[in-house]
Amino acid sequence: MATVKELKATARPQSGKGAARAERRAGRAPGVIYGNNQPPVTISVDDKELRQRILNDLDVVKREEFEAVKEMARLAREENEQLKARIAALEARLGQSS
Repeated sequence: MATVKELKATARPQSGKGAARAERRAGRAPGVIYGNNQPPVTISVDDKELRQRILNDLDVVKREEFEAVKEMARLAREENEQLKARIAALEARLGQSS
């Protein structure tokens, strides 16, 4: 089920390309609300708030976390290579003693 999140928006008195560009120049994101058998309503929201909301909802890995996981993967690969070499040596010894 979807969660409802509120976002502060203000009604725009004008619609169209020129009005939308003016909103963008003012640091606001233009939009239109459709549906519920109602006429469309032109709105604008604060651009910074909208971007922050979008970024907060993303599952983003920080650079430090990425580097730590990358290092863990490198160490695991090295350990796997060492284990493979050890297994190959043990199998070779078993083959000689048979």
